[in-house]
Amino acid sequence: MNLTKEYFDKALKSLATKADLKGLATKKELEKFATKADLEKQTQYLMAYSSDQIEGLARMVNDGFVDLQGRLDVKERVVKLERELKKIKEALQV
Repeated sequence: MNLTKEYFDKALKSLATKADLKGLATKKELEKFATKADLEKQTQYLMAYSSDQIEGLARMVNDGFVDLQGRLDVKERVVKLERELKKIKEALQV
């Protein structure tokens, strides 16, 4: 292989210049970015947090249904008592 000036000129033209590299992040700038370990830790934290929130929401929904069931039971009792009271009034002719 014959190394010539033209070969070196052609090879040098394909290399990046300072202007080309200016837009790239510096080492100091790269140190500010989160690492893969940081992101994995944050992901685990967020998954645990969302799981806790989902459990809390499920408890609130369940408590709401229990409360609603209690109210419905009371309403059924009131309706039954009103029917019985009506029968008593009819029997007494009040």
